[in-house]
Amino acid sequence: NQVPALTSPKEIFGELSWDLENLDILHPTTEESNVLCKIFFDSVNPFIRVVHETNFGRDLAQYRRDSFYLPREFEALLFSIYTLTVSTLRPEVVERAFSASKKSLLARFQHASQAALMNVNFFKTDKILTLQALLHYVVS
Repeated sequence: NQVPALTSPKEIFGELSWDLENLDILHPTTEESNVLCKIFFDSVNPFIRVVHETNFGRDLAQYRRDSFYLPREFEALLFSIYTLTVSTLRPEVVERAFSASKKSLLARFQHASQAALMNVNFFKTDKILTLQALLHYVVS
């Protein structure tokens, strides 16, 4: 028995209810993003080692200034890092740090990751940022 090949991102994610074009409302605040990125590099990245912290910091600064050369790909990486990081935290830590339940924050970032990955056509990409985003999302 041969397993049929997947031919569309919708076969993985289903239909998304989010606006795929504008994910701005799903981003955390800059302060929350900084906290999530710090936790990621302190606690999560050492086990995966796919993202170089110094390069990521430089790219994040450029992304926040709207001057990064692959903004949609970097957005997908950010959301997948947020998803993976939140998934590793205890619920009380999420509640205290982000004033939201772990379940709701994780759902928000999972949906944002899916939409961002679809925006960059992850099925047909040759961009390393997109592959990094996909890896982090799958691991989460």
